[in-house]
Amino acid sequence: MATFQLVERDSVMPPDVFGVWQTARASSAFAAPTRAEIPRWQIAANASPPETARAFMTLHTSLQATDGALRLAQTRLRDFARVQQTLPLQYSAAAFATAPQPEAALNSLLLSAANNAAFGWTDQIGEWKQAIDEFSAFTKQIQQHAMNYAMVDTRVDDARIGMTRVTWGGDFESAVTAQANAVHAAALRATLLSRQQLLRQFATVVRGAGELAGLALIAANPVLALPAALRFLKLLFDEIRKSQNA
Repeated sequence: MATFQLVERDSVMPPDVFGVWQTARASSAFAAPTRAEIPRWQIAANASPPETARAFMTLHTSLQATDGALRLAQTRLRDFARVQQTLPLQYSAAAFATAPQPEAALNSLLLSAANNAAFGWTDQIGEWKQAIDEFSAFTKQIQQHAMNYAMVDTRVDDARIGMTRVTWGGDFESAVTAQANAVHAAALRATLLSRQQLLRQFATVVRGAGELAGLALIAANPVLALPAALRFLKLLFDEIRKSQNA
């Protein structure tokens, strides 16, 4: 069975909703700084073609689910904002008391901002501090992938069979064994699709923040819409994973 690991300097969100890609923090202790900044996508397979094919199919299924999750996040954030716009502030808590967990938690977070904005305490509240720190780390994670395209490392039975660096110019700098072309090519395709889904997560957060920024709950500090939208996306991913395992 193949395993998939993404090694990056900062890691907040996984590339796929079901976590087929396992993330690990890169260490620059023994690497040149420029290499440490390049996210490394490692695929480790065994010598069984059917098992390897099943593993890639599992990843493909998760990436398809991620695409659906991102579209669902946009819809639910838009619906959340529309409901909020019709509610007096004093009824907001009651209106979302029985809502799904992502919406209920988002409402609670925004209410805490509204209740404390007048005193300038928002960035001191533990929940908001965590959300802001998560968004800062997520921005750094995405910056890694935007500034450095991809390094794809494919192994079979612990032996490296292919290594490709994809450059921003669209060039592929590869070292591949003759018998490994098919497996490494599959790994490369899976990596590029996974990277695309990770970048789409950031775009979804930005679009969701646009829905939230106009709400009265954070009118005093609309920039909070960004960490709030990321928190919602993380909770939605958790909700989808739990429903999958139920």
